[in-house]
Amino acid sequence: MPHHRRLVLGIHHGATSGDLMRHAVEMAHLLGIGIFGVFVEDEALIGVASFPFAREFRLHSHEWHALDTDSVETEFRHAASTAKRLLDTVTQGLGVRSEFQVRRGNPSGVVAALLCSSDIVVLAEPKLGSSGLTQSFLRAWQTACGSDASVLLLPPKRMRPRGSVVALLGGERGVRTAAHIAGLAGETLVLLGSAEQLAGVTVDLPVDRVRGRVLSDLTERALRFALPEGGERLLVLDRDGLSPEREAAVLRVAAARGTPVLLVGPGVAG
Repeated sequence: MPHHRRLVLGIHHGATSGDLMRHAVEMAHLLGIGIFGVFVEDEALIGVASFPFAREFRLHSHEWHALDTDSVETEFRHAASTAKRLLDTVTQGLGVRSEFQVRRGNPSGVVAALLCSSDIVVLAEPKLGSSGLTQSFLRAWQTACGSDASVLLLPPKRMRPRGSVVALLGGERGVRTAAHIAGLAGETLVLLGSAEQLAGVTVDLPVDRVRGRVLSDLTERALRFALPEGGERLLVLDRDGLSPEREAAVLRVAAARGTPVLLVGPGVAG
């Protein structure tokens, strides 16, 4: 079966932290794939800087200064260079192959144009209670879900270095992908679903590496009860396998537990 080929990380000036990049590279290492970093020079910011009335507030001087295109271009170049150095350092440390490009345009649109069905696009979940990143996150989420690529949601806190790979039953793609990842990582695969679903599923792993847990109803309370007590390393499900309400419930539970979520897109065969 075709598996994922690369992990795609859109890097935006002032919106992509070093921790996020490290988490993304760690996930690429776990999945045994490369990472493609794309630094996007936001054309909207360059457009604003061209207006004569544009100003920016500099924290070090506590003063307003004129914002011009030259200074924005310089900041973009510096930020892109810094991002590339960090990506090179982290990927070389883990032995993950990487590619880095600089593009200009709308951040969501640029990343969307580069995606193919075997990609995993990385999104960082905003911290609970933070509203500043909500709109940009929603735009990135909508763009990712409009493609055939898979989506990896990374929690705002550091991921567990070990733990089960959990598959939420309801689609072949998610189960097969979770089994593949569990095999690569040497982790136990935990299957969550109804008794009927559990009875009918087969995976290509040794029996002693697979656990089944009955999830009679997909509510937040039931999901918390069914998930491994020691914590899971990754939660995997089909991107279109649940209703929006149930998918939102899963994402809320995962965010509260600090668990990355891989939503497998239609481009990966079951």
